[in-house]
Amino acid sequence: MISDKVFIITGASSGIGKSCVLQFLTLGGKVCAVARSKEGLEVLKKEAGLHAENILVCPADVTKEEDSARVVHATIEKFGKVDVLVNNAGIGLFRSSWETSLDEYQKVMNVNFFGALLLTLKVLPSLRSQDRGQIVNVISVAGRRAFPDVAAYCASKFALRGFSEALRQELKRVKSPVQVSLVYPVATNTPFFEKAGSSDYRGRHRFTNIMQPGEVAKEILKIIEKGKGDSILTRRARVIDKIHAFFPEWIEDLNLKALEKACHPVK
Repeated sequence: MISDKVFIITGASSGIGKSCVLQFLTLGGKVCAVARSKEGLEVLKKEAGLHAENILVCPADVTKEEDSARVVHATIEKFGKVDVLVNNAGIGLFRSSWETSLDEYQKVMNVNFFGALLLTLKVLPSLRSQDRGQIVNVISVAGRRAFPDVAAYCASKFALRGFSEALRQELKRVKSPVQVSLVYPVATNTPFFEKAGSSDYRGRHRFTNIMQPGEVAKEILKIIEKGKGDSILTRRARVIDKIHAFFPEWIEDLNLKALEKACHPVK
């Protein structure tokens, strides 16, 4: 039941995170909405309407340990507990590996990996002490197979996947009921591309199925209702993932051909 759960959702001011907040509130959940944009969170609270009393907006930088600790403390102080953490905050960068500076690699890694890591470590003691809870890490299909010109992003998502899978096994080893679930969306219609420096992505990939944030939020909701499980979103992505496991070079060649076609379409 969503109605008896308390959520922390990062990246909540737009896109997938915002859709999660609004859907969970509608179903009776209580949410601590986390984002760097105070203005964006205030807009979100207004959009919550009649459910505004069940939302705590918490401007924070997930890359800062003190902010992560403050988020968890504020949530427990207001709602008495935390049931589910949704690590959704993320940034991207469209640039070749050798054109990406060390500072840029570190920035992407700090948000996408260390941001999720910090908040997970801060909320985990509470989840373990109450013998229930779930951590949902929104990764990306780019955390299962790499794509050209997004090396920093892929590296951060592969890192988050590795940490998550290791944590899940460790929790099982100590017989903790706390679950770790991973969600792998495909390209989603959010401000991600513009902020990552690829404002023309949708135009160049006009034949690619792009998900809507609300669709991803519904898939996350299903995983939370089940209490466990991972999900690669869309049937096409699941098929490609299985083929990639056996024929990685073939899939990589297809990636390059698709990119070439997108950049230089046949007229």
